[in-house]
Amino acid sequence: MKILVTGAGGFLGKAIVERLLAHGQTDIRCMLRDPSKAGGLEAIAARHPQAQLEFVRANLRNLVEIAPAVADCGMVIHAAAALKGSPAEMFMDSVVASRNLLEAVVNELRPMRVVLVSSFGAMGVPELPRGAMVDENTPLEQHPERRDVYSHAKLRQEQLFWEYSAKYGFDLVVLRPGVIYGPGGGHFSNRVGLSLFGRFLHLGGKICFL
Repeated sequence: MKILVTGAGGFLGKAIVERLLAHGQTDIRCMLRDPSKAGGLEAIAARHPQAQLEFVRANLRNLVEIAPAVADCGMVIHAAAALKGSPAEMFMDSVVASRNLLEAVVNELRPMRVVLVSSFGAMGVPELPRGAMVDENTPLEQHPERRDVYSHAKLRQEQLFWEYSAKYGFDLVVLRPGVIYGPGGGHFSNRVGLSLFGRFLHLGGKICFL
């Protein structure tokens, strides 16, 4: 089965490609907006001799560029999203881009599974009482206007995927990670502390320098 990974050149995208290869999925199409990011993926492929990576340059803002990338795929893993920029740019790259991808998916005649990397920020956690359990039954955010632009965009993105799945019947899996860290990224999230002048400042009940 051919698998398309959007945002494949990013921090999370590269990790997804490597884990797919480690689990025996060898036929992977990597969608890149910036072809210069293919180098990291080529290094990953070199560690997996059986890898059959295909690189496709496409901008999700442009609908006509997406259809060839989606063609003949049995699964799409959508990891591309805007992390910064103006509100208009973030909605363009997370919401409008996702709608374009979904249009290409539903125009394919073959059955397809879609995996969306959403965000913990799309969940209605602020409305929960202290100590409440957060799981798959936790509702989505009801007041996105109170949240940051990233969370608002990811919420609308996820809503789009559920709407398209309900209308067109494709298999949808939604992941809502919180802070993502690991090799190739920062050692810790800024929510844990800050790296300043060669020291790590941990902010909490007690402040300590590492």
